[in-house]
Amino acid sequence: MRTLGYWRRFFRAMSSRKIVCNALKVSVVVGTALNLINQGEYLMAGQGLMMGNVALNYLVPFCVSAWSGARALPIHEPGSRHADAREPER
Repeated sequence: MRTLGYWRRFFRAMSSRKIVCNALKVSVVVGTALNLINQGEYLMAGQGLMMGNVALNYLVPFCVSAWSGARALPIHEPGSRHADAREPER
């Protein structure tokens, strides 16, 4: 079971500048592609976009990218010399 300290380190890492910037880049590219795929025919017909879907098409790739980036850091490996790190590398 994960401790509260683990989750604090994890969410601190997830919100680090480097991970957020990378997640934003991924979100823009993937979210735009998803919007074109999912709502392209509405755009071509001149109809309005479904804003809830637009938001989700950008939010989901952002969250997946940020989660994956934080998960890849060495502070999350059991027995790592970084396991007690307070700040992720920026």
